[in-house]
Amino acid sequence: MALEAQVSAITVEDVQQRTARYSAADVEVCWFTDRKTVPWLGAVQAVRLAWAEDGGRLLVVDGAARFERDWCVQRPLCERVQGALPCGGHGRWVDVAELALERFVAALVKNTVRPYRLRVGEPVLRWIARRYFEWEAEQLAASEAHRRTAERAAAAERRREQDQADHMARIRELEARQARQAGLRRPVRAWVCQETGDPVAAVRTGKGPEPAFAMGLPVTVHGELYGVICPVASRLPALRRELEGLVFFAATEREAARISGQAEPGQRVVALKPEASEVPEQRAGGGVTVTPVGRGPGHISVRDMVRIMTGVDRV
Repeated sequence: MALEAQVSAITVEDVQQRTARYSAADVEVCWFTDRKTVPWLGAVQAVRLAWAEDGGRLLVVDGAARFERDWCVQRPLCERVQGALPCGGHGRWVDVAELALERFVAALVKNTVRPYRLRVGEPVLRWIARRYFEWEAEQLAASEAHRRTAERAAAAERRREQDQADHMARIRELEARQARQAGLRRPVRAWVCQETGDPVAAVRTGKGPEPAFAMGLPVTVHGELYGVICPVASRLPALRRELEGLVFFAATEREAARISGQAEPGQRVVALKPEASEVPEQRAGGGVTVTPVGRGPGHISVRDMVRIMTGVDRV
């Protein structure tokens, strides 16, 4: 092993090349310097020396490090981050400020300190004892477990938020469909009367969406099925035979195109302009009144609207 005191100035590249030559000759080296500004300290295995204040002995003041462990009181949980996560450790490397040169050289000779590139904090070369390497490794393993747990928790939270967003989107879609169906009642009855020549009293519409009609409102003339208002396009393929020959009514051309794409080829789909969007409210006497969606007296809640849309009240 070479102990080399570098008194004159030297570049980082030069000291690295000389270190490489030592290594090629199977010789380990430790560089010593007493300069206050050392650009290569940390790039190669080196320490900086300084006289003690009393001038009695030389001290290693930079280049050797120890790892200071820092764990939460309850090791299974981390008290410094939000959420019930395992503690990843909060330890750090600190420079050994004053180490007697003779003690450091004795450790070099006994091979109880080794040059090591730190992995926690700045990745510089420092002389360390083995126990500090083990403590850092312990924290790195705990930090990795902490990271994986945090990622799983974040992924679960993203899924929860996405599920909530999907749920709210379904509610909005149900609300929009209910509004379209309610707004098409009168236009559909007027259209059917004009097509069939029957009086308005002979044309009836369903009181709420029904699964048998792809969650649409059935339309009857003199009690006979005639059509369906705003069926769910994705439900039509399973009901093609049952709904064959009926007229489908849509609130927009886009909705009509979706319905037509899932209905029987050639099945009639009519797009009509709905009236102001309102939601029908079921009455005990069988009549249908029109109630706007919202809060307060005279309004229907979103929850009740969803119950009507999904047919829960009829199950």
